[in-house]
Amino acid sequence: MSLTRILFVILSAAFAGYLSPTAGFSQAASNPGSTPPPPVVSTAAVAPISDVSVLAAKSAADTSSARLEEIIVLEVKNLKDLQAHAGCKSSTGADVPNCVKQQIALFLDGREIEGLAPESATTSGERQFLRFHLKRTSANDEAWADILGAPPLDRETFFTRRTAVSAGFAKGSALPSIVDSGLFSIRRMDEFWFRLCSFFVGVFVLAGLYLAMRTELLRDAGPDPVGTVQGWVFSGKARRPYSLARCQMAFWFALVIPSYLFIWLTTGDFNTITAGVLALIGIGGGTLLGSAVIDVSSRQRNETELRALEAEAQALDAAIANLDQLIASAPANVVSLNGDRAAKAQRQEIVATRIAALETATAAQASDWFLMDLLSDRDGISFHRFQMLVWTLVLGILFVYQTWFRLSMPNFDATLLALMGISAGTYLGFKIPEKQV
Repeated sequence: MSLTRILFVILSAAFAGYLSPTAGFSQAASNPGSTPPPPVVSTAAVAPISDVSVLAAKSAADTSSARLEEIIVLEVKNLKDLQAHAGCKSSTGADVPNCVKQQIALFLDGREIEGLAPESATTSGERQFLRFHLKRTSANDEAWADILGAPPLDRETFFTRRTAVSAGFAKGSALPSIVDSGLFSIRRMDEFWFRLCSFFVGVFVLAGLYLAMRTELLRDAGPDPVGTVQGWVFSGKARRPYSLARCQMAFWFALVIPSYLFIWLTTGDFNTITAGVLALIGIGGGTLLGSAVIDVSSRQRNETELRALEAEAQALDAAIANLDQLIASAPANVVSLNGDRAAKAQRQEIVATRIAALETATAAQASDWFLMDLLSDRDGISFHRFQMLVWTLVLGILFVYQTWFRLSMPNFDATLLALMGISAGTYLGFKIPEKQV
């Protein structure tokens, strides 16, 4: 064979290989910088789920309702096909290659309750069942809050919520189900325990209101005023004014106790006190402590000064009386005695003025009425008191909303807590000159 014919054959073979359908893959394989396209995965061999549906739902106690921390049992038609499809099994039970396994999930009102995998799958004759343990986790917290939160204020729907139940695949949609909202209910709480806790909360509130009105529980420290008062709410012996710091601390205490019980009754969770709630209680306690320290120290300082000035006033009275007797005898130094008497008389006026101011400051004050007591100091209604009261009420409203609708106590961020701390610090800062004379 001639050299020309050999070259022609080689070039023809190379050209034919370039045009071959597999030439591109051969080049890609020879090129380490390129990636071949992934293979197409077909799920045609996976067990079908077209005839899978939920036929019934009940609790482990064989009732048509369940609540958190209880077992819910679903009767599923063709459950084995559902399990096979989820586990990438064919109708014959063989593993299907290149198939992604799926997790079976519980659906309530068409919404997946994330993180709840079936605890078991059982068979009784021709009936097949899935068991789910109803739990509230961080993954499904929002779903449970939407289902159980903000209960309507009527007996029929307050304790139970009619709920459609189904199963399906996680991150997917629910399977067909005949268990609609008329056949199954989620119980929010046990009626007996709710009524028992409501009774104790009612007693606590009524006792608190009685003690607040009839005793010094929420009033400023200091001597009791003398006399009586006549009012449209309360008439009787005059009492000290209400303390803003004590009322703020009592306000948070009165919110936290019922909120804690409501969340516990609904979710069964005991660990619901957040760091933000502890910070609010701490701010209230710190404000009360600082207010008490300022009140006590100022009152002691004023009383000590008052006793010293009263002793000085008596000494001045005696000295002036003695000087008057000496001046009446017309001694040779009468001019000096008159100057001494004038100086003591001037000091006597200063001491008398100071004693009057201290007596006013240390005198027992009587309560006007609740809101005026909280907003007023010696100079009348104060903006720093108004600011502290308004922010306390605003955060209290947010606290109630979060508890009622989302079944959790709010965890206020550092900015809101700093705002409350600034309001409390401003109140204490203005209280220092308020108590000084």
